Amino acid sequence: MLDWRISLGVFVILITAFALIWPLVSTDWELEFRSAYESVSDDIPIIDDVFNVYLDEDRNSLIYVKEECDVEDIQPGYLLHITPANTDDLERSDSGFNNFDFAFDAHGLRFDNICVIQFNLPDYDYTRIRTGQYIREGDVFHNLWIQEAIISQE
Repeated sequence: MLDWRISLGVFVILITAFALIWPLVSTDWELEFRSAYESVSDDIPIIDDVFNVYLDEDRNSLIYVKEECDVEDIQPGYLLHITPANTDDLERSDSGFNNFDFAFDAHGLRFDNICVIQFNLPDYDYTRIRTGQYIREGDVFHNLWIQEAIISQE
């Protein structure tokens, strides 16, 4: 059995290494979200609701932005349905769209009371984006807001 001093020493070394590495990782992560926020800050959103949603074609992503964002604003789930231009790109032919629902923690960052979500879009043409937020209670979904944007294809 290991002596408690050895265990404590290993623990201190691991915590120290994590403390030294984490700022480098978190800084890159935050810079990416700040860059996404700045890239759309002067644009007109495709959806204007609780979150403003921007289509960033250079990044092939949706950027969700909410200023004066509280933790309660990011707790609900995010609905995201994308209608492909070509039916061959449908994952399930019965729905008419591909479902990309997500949680804030997977795609978002909150900094300076601003919430930014960056969601990478699929690599196919699409005609419609439907998004919003919902709360799930058991098997029941309560929509908080839902908006749809028609995307023109060139």
